[in-house]
Amino acid sequence: MPRIVSASIIRDEGNLFGRVRVKADGKVAISFYYRYRYEGKSKDMSCGTWPADSLAEIRTARDAARTKLTSGLNPAAEKK
Repeated sequence: MPRIVSASIIRDEGNLFGRVRVKADGKVAISFYYRYRYEGKSKDMSCGTWPADSLAEIRTARDAARTKLTSGLNPAAEKK
């Protein structure tokens, strides 16, 4: 279960964090990012936005990125 760190950021396991936004219509959206290091630099990769994407889908995207990273690939390079 994600834990609330502040009113605008939540953290989940495995370097996954979300930025909380309240839309003009009052609905909440959380954009999730995977934070990792590649070639000595810290990088963030978008993994999805809740509630449009389920938390399971977001974690699956994070897991796929981690797999690429362990293979020596930059997981965000394919998204560009």
